[in-house]
This record gives sequence, C-alpha cells and structure tokens, in this order.
Amino acid sequence: MTRKTPSRCWRRRPLASRLLKSWPQAAARRSTWPRASAAGLRARHVRQSRRPLASLRRPSRSAKVSSRPSRPSTPSAPSLTSWMQLWLFTKRAFIQLRRDLPTVTRNYTSLFIAALLLGTLNANVRTKANFPDPRPIMEAEEVGIPITEERLFEYRNHIRSLSAAMVQAYTLGMLAISIAGVQSALDYFGAEREVYFREFRVRPNVLAYMLGKQIASFPLTILYPYVFLTTFYSVIIPYGSFRSWYWPLLALQFAAEGLSHFISVVVTSNRQVTGGLSALVFCMFSGAFPPATRIPSSVVWISNTSFARYAMELLLLVDFQVLYHPPVNHTITDDLTPLQVEIETQKWAAMKNVSQTVLEQRMAAFEYSLPTDPEDPFATDAATAAFQGLFLLGCFWRFLTFLALTLLDRQKRR
Repeated sequence: MTRKTPSRCWRRRPLASRLLKSWPQAAARRSTWPRASAAGLRARHVRQSRRPLASLRRPSRSAKVSSRPSRPSTPSAPSLTSWMQLWLFTKRAFIQLRRDLPTVTRNYTSLFIAALLLGTLNANVRTKANFPDPRPIMEAEEVGIPITEERLFEYRNHIRSLSAAMVQAYTLGMLAISIAGVQSALDYFGAEREVYFREFRVRPNVLAYMLGKQIASFPLTILYPYVFLTTFYSVIIPYGSFRSWYWPLLALQFAAEGLSHFISVVVTSNRQVTGGLSALVFCMFSGAFPPATRIPSSVVWISNTSFARYAMELLLLVDFQVLYHPPVNHTITDDLTPLQVEIETQKWAAMKNVSQTVLEQRMAAFEYSLPTDPEDPFATDAATAAFQGLFLLGCFWRFLTFLALTLLDRQKRR
C-alpha cells in the first residue's frame, strides 16, 4: 500500500493537531535567529543619523502606495472592429426577434383584422361610379343619340361620390397601417434602454447598433404592407394594381418606423400612447381629410413633414389615373354609321371632360399633383418627389434617433 504524501495528510489533519505539531518547530527556528549586538545597534543609529533631512520625513500616503510593488496588469479585452460589432448586434437582434415571435404574430394578426374590417366598411368603391365603361350610365340613351345634360350631371355626381369614397377608404387604410407601423417598432430601442446604457460604458459603435437593429427588422418591414393588402386590396377592389399599391405603403411603413424609433428612445413612459397619437396627428394633416386648403397656415409645416401626405398623394395618383385618362370608348363598334361614331366620340369626350374637371378640383383642394402620364402613374415628377419625401423622412427620423442615442442621458453611461 502506497504511503500518502505529507501535503495531503497535512490537509486532512484537524486544526488543533496541526498547531501542536508546528509549535515546537517554530520555537526551534526562532532560537536559531541571530541576536542583534550593542555594536550593531550603534552602527545602525549612526547610519540613520547621516541620512538627509528629506529622507527622515514621514512618507505620504501616495508615496506609500507608490512604494508598494505594483500588481501585474491584466491584459485588456481585445477591441472589436465596427464590422464585428455590426455582426454581433445584428445577430443579437435576430435572436431577440425570434424570442419575441408571439408579439410579432399578434401585431400581424391585429393588422390583418383591421384591414378586413376597414375593407368591409368600404367594400368595392368602384360601384360608386360605373366607370370607365359608360354604357350603364347611359343605359336610357340609345347608341348614336347625343347625351343630355341630365346624363352628364348624373355622371358628374358619380365621379364626385367615387372620389370621395376613395379618399375616405384610403385615409382609413393609411391610418391603420401608420399606427401599426409605429406600434410595431416601439420596442426595438425602447425595450432595452438600460441594457444600452450599460453597454455604452465600453463605448460601442452606435451606428453599428442601429444598423444591426434595422437589418434584423427589415423582413418585418417588408411583410407589414403585404399582410395589410392581402385583405384590404381584395375587398375594396381599387383601380390600381397590387404592385402599384404595395410600393407606396412600403415607403409609408419605412417612414413610420423611423418616427417610432425616435419616440422609443426619447419617451420613457407611455410610448404606445405617444406613438398612436403621433400617427393620428400626421394622418389628420395629410391634406386629404380634411383638405389642405382648410388647414391653418400656422400648422402647415406639420402637413409638409407628414409621411401620410406623400403616401396619400401616391395612392390617389395610382387610382385617379384611370379616371383622368380613360381607356378607349367601348361603345364604338364596326356596325355604326359615321354619324353615330361621331356622336359616340363626342359623348366620350364630354364625359372625359367632366371627369377631369372633377378630379382637378379635388386634387387642387388637396394640393396634390395630377396624373399627367396616362401609362405609368409613378413616371411623373410628383410621384418621384413623393417617394423621395417618404425616404428622406424615414432617414431624418433615424438620424434624430442616432443623435438621441448618442446624447441623451449621458449621466447613466458613466
């Protein structure tokens, strides 16, 4: 049987036995220490008396601390580059979104239900006026007979009711997606304010932090307008295509999320209420409901900086294009005489004139531009300016968010 090492036996012995065993050994060592003689003490006294006066002073506290042997410095943590920080922040943002999947699902479900209800209230706005096919409107008139003033007046009322119904339906839909866009992004920065302040003590890259959040939330930004249009578009049946409706709403979502990011950083409490009221105010000053001509001059700047104004102008450009530039007259057939063809052409021209007059009055009251291009509504300068306005507003609110993350609550970051 192997003998245990002395170190292990020493550890396992009780404290009393260790003290009793070590005491005689310590006494023997002390007995062998050299004793100081009288001559040695006198020589030591002489050496101390010959020191300069400065060396006899009592050392200060700082001198004592400095005279102590310094501890070996621990190696500092390696600094991360901006690209590495961007990768880490983006990865963490994706993990946070995966953990918050029930909340994301709830937001999509709420938006889907809101789109379904709003679409049901404004179902099939095209039934307000049977256009561009003029035959149901002139059903009492025979082909080849000039149109009467009563029929033109009836058609004018149809166009007015149609444009009013479109403005009402589009305003409510834009309000719904604006509120959803603002509410969905309030927790991107506001939910981790304390975590951000704690991490800011090591001076991270704020731009990398923001870009990581934006990259992780970009798929959700793309899906919000699509989920909204899957029900709203199929119920109201507008004139524009699904793609021509998707791009304005996507730009609107981008601008609304920028406002939401700024609110989540600046507002510490009641962020949901503040975000909803902000979206409501911007939609009220869109220029369509109420019209821009009724907005007081002192608050016109709110309308000019409202993302709802540019989104509403794009939607009306898309759908008013069909009314402002109607297609070919379908009542003209090959079996008509030249005189009947001329009469039908005059009917179509009269109806087109009435439609353009009503739309010009409506767009002038909104201070919107007219769809000048009969082929592509987005090929006009007004549509380009509206898209640029939405993009710049989204970037502007994100820049304010960057400044707020950098400058606000500096005492919490020390």
